Amino acid sequence: MSQGFIIFLTVGVIVAYFIMGFVGEIQDADDDLLTDQMMVEKEDMSYHKQDVIGQTVLIFKNESFAKELGIWNRSPLHQEFMHYFPNFLLMKSFINDRVVDKSFQQKFIQKVIKIEDAYFAGEISLMEAKIKLNSIRADD
Repeated sequence: MSQGFIIFLTVGVIVAYFIMGFVGEIQDADDDLLTDQMMVEKEDMSYHKQDVIGQTVLIFKNESFAKELGIWNRSPLHQEFMHYFPNFLLMKSFINDRVVDKSFQQKFIQKVIKIEDAYFAGEISLMEAKIKLNSIRADD
């Protein structure tokens, strides 16, 4: 064998070793992120229950409004809520029917009313109202 081929083979093995290590680190980081996401989803689903007529409802357990709002935003109920837009009356009724927590209902509906008033006063457009409703934050 020639000396050039041996050097080429040695360099190739070293580069392959570093690439495999790098790929392994990326995969481990991805698995950690996936595991964290799955844990959040599992925790979120513990707040979802079926009511008497088979509808999914959110039942909060004395959490902070910010945490409840995060669970709400990740919930499939949030997407169902957004389907009622721009019928604000149905949206508020949906919150009262499908969320079992008076404190959350009151705070959330106040934020919806604020957006509704701005929309009907012409201060924000239809698209801006939808964006604001889709991204309500605890500190708004």
